[in-house]
Amino acid sequence: MRIDLRYGEGTLPVEIPHRYDAESVVPKTIQGLSDISDEMNRSVEYALNSSPLSQLMTQARTAAVVVNSEHDITLNRSLLKVLLGILRTSMTTPSDIILLFSPKLGSTPNQSKIDNMLGHPTADGHILVLHDPEDDENLCYVGDTSTYSTPVSINRAFAEADIRIGLGTIRQNVYVGATGGRISVIPHISGYKTIVRNSKLQATCQVGPFGINSATCVDMDEISQIAGLDFIINAVPDRTDSIADIVVGEPHSAWSHGVDIARTLSETPILHKSDIAIVSAGGMSFDNTLYDAIDSLHAAREVTEYGGTIVLVAECAEGPGPSGFLRGVSECQSESEIAVFAETSYELGMEKARFLWNVLSSRKLIICSRLRESMVVEHFHSLAVRDPQEGLEMAIEQMVSRPRVAVIPQGNWTLPVIKNR
Repeated sequence: MRIDLRYGEGTLPVEIPHRYDAESVVPKTIQGLSDISDEMNRSVEYALNSSPLSQLMTQARTAAVVVNSEHDITLNRSLLKVLLGILRTSMTTPSDIILLFSPKLGSTPNQSKIDNMLGHPTADGHILVLHDPEDDENLCYVGDTSTYSTPVSINRAFAEADIRIGLGTIRQNVYVGATGGRISVIPHISGYKTIVRNSKLQATCQVGPFGINSATCVDMDEISQIAGLDFIINAVPDRTDSIADIVVGEPHSAWSHGVDIARTLSETPILHKSDIAIVSAGGMSFDNTLYDAIDSLHAAREVTEYGGTIVLVAECAEGPGPSGFLRGVSECQSESEIAVFAETSYELGMEKARFLWNVLSSRKLIICSRLRESMVVEHFHSLAVRDPQEGLEMAIEQMVSRPRVAVIPQGNWTLPVIKNR
């Protein structure tokens, strides 16, 4: 069996010899909606637990639309194009519609590049605001969450708009259960202190895909309510980006409905666990850093036996990731130790360091990347290779009998579930 695995902007091949019991673990695909425009125009008028968008807009002079992240930028751009057409029928001038986008933390914001990514909305007169969570002058404090006392500061342009809309996609996520819904507020238009306080819960409390009642998720729901998120438009895509549904309406109700659909698209039946898993993080932008790629280890852990070996295929052209991630792995020696450490010394990135330690406590890890071998060995307590075939051969050498091998081409979107025959 030969499979080409995404790696940065390209692919790397791995071939499993016929003498081994091998399977490819891939979520199902669907036909998908044939016309996004028709579905959105229909959905906004039959919104879940909400008045129709056209009715809401009759009471609004200005609208703020938060576009979630670059990961699904092609889908988001398509959704945004239709939404702007709908909003323009109600707005007096194009500048009454403000688009908010949050560049990746630590990156250099580029207004022209992001305008291009979003389909040049400024050419039609709309306002594009690049959210900076550390720009205190453009933040306003709106309250504290009741459960975890997180101070909530949000982008001023969002806070001052008459109607606030979140636009994005819903997919599984190890740390916040699922994307979409409330992530339009946290982290995408929240202040840095709000982001850090919420992210700390990911490092100190239990998390997992579709774990929507975790401490982090409870806090996120309260943050989005305090911030005043009014309405969401979220597409639910399969692994090939075919859209199963577009959920529209009151944020929590619509998002919860979308999460149920996303779960059915992610769950992937397996008959048994394997000794070796080869998993791709999904290529650029999911493997820009090791921090980005770590999420895919959840699927690999679930598909392997205790004591098994995981080969992670991730280019990591931009290095290991934030300092908190590197510090959490380097200065701690276990999942429990980093959970305690994060209580008093939390930095962004430690939540993923904790998850990496969880994997390392029960699985051997081989990393196929561009990271220096010394860094992989000394800091990430793993073995380093330059191609997945070498990683497979190294993993096989560690086995005392003929191993079962699982290949997971898209670790981020895969949730393995053992099913009876």
